[in-house]
Amino acid sequence: MIFKYTKNIFFKSVSLNDSEIILTLRNNPQLNQFISPTLICRKTQDEWLENYLKRYKDKKEFYFKILDYKKNILGVVRIYNINYILKNFTWGSWIMITKKVNSAAIETILTLYEFAFVKLKLKKSFFDVKNENIKVINIHKKTGAYLLEQDSKNHYFSYDLDSYINLKKKFIKYIKQHVQN
Repeated sequence: MIFKYTKNIFFKSVSLNDSEIILTLRNNPQLNQFISPTLICRKTQDEWLENYLKRYKDKKEFYFKILDYKKNILGVVRIYNINYILKNFTWGSWIMITKKVNSAAIETILTLYEFAFVKLKLKKSFFDVKNENIKVINIHKKTGAYLLEQDSKNHYFSYDLDSYINLKKKFIKYIKQHVQN
């Protein structure tokens, strides 16, 4: 699946062929300092992706490559713990390379929320950010995320559809004129 929403980036569902890309991103010490530890073995990554694809088929989880329109990989992001009854989800596993267009982070957030809130018709998001990841904490605060709590390791946030509607107005300049799904 390809999901296009903003001017400079788009999402493409990961496939079994993406194990090496994911491992490269997750094992890069400059990029992985704020994510869960990675299983380094290619075989284990392949098995994880095979299981993920079953969850994807059942619309229980979505794992995307983040690409620019030249099809360069900028990172990955995941939507999981989807509860269609309560209309909420968690997102994370967000890794982005350092050499990217300046708006890639906000465009990733816009694209992710458009997918979850509009395409999937969900209403609330939950996510956590490591306390040391000040840059990402600040971007979430900038987008209107609500800090639920903080402990010795993480900031725990929620984000809802109303906040997203306001965010879209604030960052309209990054949204494509003709959205293609």
